Amino acid sequence: QSVATEYPPKTEEITEVEKSTETETQVVTEEQKKTKRDLKKLGKEQRRELRRRLVQAEYTERQQFNIAYQMFVASRYKKSVMSEFEKFISLYPKSPLCVKCHYMVAECHFHIGKFLKESFDNVVSTPAIPTTNINENNAEIIGSFKKAIKRYRKVMGVTKDKFVKANACYRIAECGYNLEDYKQAIEDCINFLDKYPYHYLKPEVLYLLTLSYLRMDDWVEAEKVIQTLIFFGVSRHVKE
Repeated sequence: QSVATEYPPKTEEITEVEKSTETETQVVTEEQKKTKRDLKKLGKEQRRELRRRLVQAEYTERQQFNIAYQMFVASRYKKSVMSEFEKFISLYPKSPLCVKCHYMVAECHFHIGKFLKESFDNVVSTPAIPTTNINENNAEIIGSFKKAIKRYRKVMGVTKDKFVKANACYRIAECGYNLEDYKQAIEDCINFLDKYPYHYLKPEVLYLLTLSYLRMDDWVEAEKVIQTLIFFGVSRHVKE
């Protein structure tokens, strides 16, 4: 069974991503810096025209990202949504928003995996469905979560945004759990707790860690984590 996480993700998570995105868009790319240096060498009318084009290019870039993000909010488990972020990366490879797009591609892989896993669990309970179809779906589930992990790790390696790094770290642990690699999920949860001991996701990580220990039949460690979880305090999300 997959982790009992809120679906879709919490509103504050989406809000924080948007806030973080706004901050990153303020970063000026090298191309923009070069353009501004070149402005000083041109006449008044030429400078005005180049400035207009620069502003227009920035608006188009931001608009393209917003379109993809709104599509994700509306339907995060469709591959067409993921294609929009991939298109942005190909169109604006040096944009400060590219890191955010890589994160969103990972999110798409993750949610596609979750959607397929839930569908797979329903199919398993239906004897009339041929076994071959189940195996094909299962392979796609595994592939989705593995692709998500790869992209999350890429994001963690390049971004300086602590919020994005922490969320990617948590998602990697969730992917491990959904892949039923509970040993790896435990390692990833402990890694998160070491790096982000006061993060708002700590109750969710402790809960995920408890489930992973239980899947490994390690009742002693599971009980220890439960005690920590109770002491730390549980969120409404975990209670549910």
